[in-house]
Amino acid sequence: MKNGCCGIVGMALLIVFCFSNASAFAESLSDDELARRIDFIQERLDAGRMNAKRWQYSWMFINGCSSYIQFGLATTQTDEEDEHDRYDNIVGGATSLLAVGDLTVNPLVAWNAAENLKALPETTGDEKKAKLKHAEQLLKESADREEYGRSWKTHALSGLVSLIGGVVIACDDDRADDGAFFFATSMAVAEIQIFTMPTRSINDWKEYSAMSSEDFKAELNKAQANQFFISANPQGIFCTILF
Repeated sequence: MKNGCCGIVGMALLIVFCFSNASAFAESLSDDELARRIDFIQERLDAGRMNAKRWQYSWMFINGCSSYIQFGLATTQTDEEDEHDRYDNIVGGATSLLAVGDLTVNPLVAWNAAENLKALPETTGDEKKAKLKHAEQLLKESADREEYGRSWKTHALSGLVSLIGGVVIACDDDRADDGAFFFATSMAVAEIQIFTMPTRSINDWKEYSAMSSEDFKAELNKAQANQFFISANPQGIFCTILF
């Protein structure tokens, strides 16, 4: 029982020791170190800004034009012989409009992250700490958005939308070939959109995380060196270890 209690106390002390050093490391960053980290993230966000903007605006334009053209054609196809084409254009316009809505609601974070970070002040130490925290958040969110854009969920969602559109067309007068063609073309466009998406922020976040981890380990190792003392008095000999 005593051994169990000693083990629990030892683990608790170890956890307290580790977290106290982590907190001390976070609070002990110098102004130069804060500025160095902020500059690193700002530089990386600036470098990835144009590609992110180019991808964001290009695909919003492509999908928007596709939706506009197909809906426009649907309004002009009023003859009975154009009924199938009108139906296909309505379905295609709707799926393209969904793509525009997704890009609007869930855009790449990296396309405007650099401007957001640059607008924050960094005159005082507290402002630098707050700016670094926000910079890390922006870089992490940029990486997360790009990882999501390349994830199986995005592929599956694109496939589902394309499949639904293809089934809707196929069910119209039993046009299985037209439905299959719509699915294939819609899926191809969606895959091109996915695989042309920038992934720079993913690598930038990994590099920053590795750099921060190495700095933390170095600071943790030198923060408190273990010290061993031996003292003696009339009552006996005492050993003291300072962690």
